[in-house]
Amino acid sequence: MERISKLKQLDFLKPKRNFLTGESILLSGPKGYLLAKNLLYREDLSRPMAAIDFRQFEHDRMLIDCRLKLEDVGKITSWVFERSIQMRKDIRDAFGDETISDGVGISKSGDAFFFELELSLKSKERYQKKIKRF
Repeated sequence: MERISKLKQLDFLKPKRNFLTGESILLSGPKGYLLAKNLLYREDLSRPMAAIDFRQFEHDRMLIDCRLKLEDVGKITSWVFERSIQMRKDIRDAFGDETISDGVGISKSGDAFFFELELSLKSKERYQKKIKRF
């Protein structure tokens, strides 16, 4: 808790309250983003969020849970989230903005796969279109 408090004081992290559950959620502050970008040397590192989009919150939380489970069982070694994919012009050009997946997982063998998490029922045609596109 002391470390988190210090990171908040230094503007590496900024807390936001989830008004639905009351829990505090930590977002990257400006300094945290710059530090991560400089240490990781990644141009596709997505910019920090200014606020939480609660319409997508549960979806994003479940997506992170899926990613962690896939890592725990050894199915993937790395992951690229949708926000980072959107920053990659080469991927957007190849697949189009409409069909960007929720994430891309990379297996131990280096194979990549698209990951899509749906919490609401879509039309059969929409699923078929996404699968065909990927």
